[in-house]
Amino acid sequence: MNGQTHPEKKPRRQLSVWALVGIDLLATCLALGVFALFFFGLPRIRAGETEQTKSLSSTAESGPLPTVYPIPEEATETEAQPDPGSEPESEPEEQQDTEPEPETELEPADDWKFAELTTEEPVMTETGYTSHDICLKITSYEAGEGVIDSPYTVADIYVRDVRCLQSYFAGAKYIPTGHGEEILDLMEESGAILAANGDYYSMQMGCGVLRNGILYRYPKADFDVFVLYEDGSVTIYREKTIRTRQDWEKAFENAWQVWSFGPSLLDENGTPYDDLRSGILSVVAGRNPRTGLGYFEPGHYCLVVVDGRAGDSAPGATIEEFASVFESLGCSQAYNLDGGGTSRMAYGGEIITHPSQKRVLPDIILVAEYEGSFAQKEAQSAEEAS
Repeated sequence: MNGQTHPEKKPRRQLSVWALVGIDLLATCLALGVFALFFFGLPRIRAGETEQTKSLSSTAESGPLPTVYPIPEEATETEAQPDPGSEPESEPEEQQDTEPEPETELEPADDWKFAELTTEEPVMTETGYTSHDICLKITSYEAGEGVIDSPYTVADIYVRDVRCLQSYFAGAKYIPTGHGEEILDLMEESGAILAANGDYYSMQMGCGVLRNGILYRYPKADFDVFVLYEDGSVTIYREKTIRTRQDWEKAFENAWQVWSFGPSLLDENGTPYDDLRSGILSVVAGRNPRTGLGYFEPGHYCLVVVDGRAGDSAPGATIEEFASVFESLGCSQAYNLDGGGTSRMAYGGEIITHPSQKRVLPDIILVAEYEGSFAQKEAQSAEEAS
């Protein structure tokens, strides 16, 4: 041996068994954590980002979200509420075939019962007159042609508005002491289309007078009183049925015309009264020229004038015969006006009956277009245009 010496080697420290086991477990857990991160965690994050991106993209393309409307409080659970964003449900098949009504403004139907008898423009002939508000038909019966032996004339009157059936005073005002004019002059002043004598109010100081809606005096004597109301209806109050002023005030409420002469001719069945001569002088109840007013229903009336005092060709009519004329016409009520030398009827500016004497009249009953009527407005427009 050469005599060199070598240093002494130190022995290595060895780990214990439990330390080795702990290190192995830690390494294993670390490996498993890395594996889970790559295979589970990262795919979920990417998937979430993709769905959110799709949702935002869809919203941007379709516009803002629809407004949500509140359900009305009265809606019940059984009432399905429409989805504001959905298409409306289709109608049943039987309704799908129905074409929608055209959106045109229709004129209101004329529901007046006698509208078919009228014309929009006034038309006047020898035997009648028609306009928007009036239909007037005139029929003349020669001796023996009607229900009595004497000639008589019937004016059948239809009016849409009761204001077409008017009264007119001579002198254009109420003169209780009396004033008279020829019937043709009264027609011209009043604008009458047709006219007949009235009740000769100025000779009967006890009779009631209410004309064209204006009251001049209440009845003070026992007369049968004819009342035409604003709705076109008629009531005839027989003598002694109304006694007090208070009752007359009630009877005249909403009255348009009141005439007082009489007697009333037909009962509630439309047949002549049995006691027509009661309280009437026999000379008055005998054969005479006569004028009367008949009523059928609201809006339908007639004026009748009987010629008389002209021998066998025109003897006139008794009060019973006169009532039978209205019965034959089908009137529900009828009323006797002043007669004798007063009786006459005029139409179109001419007297169309045969008065027994020349006499001026204090008042007339007439048919005319009332102020403000359709025909009056048309005439005024035409005058202004010319």
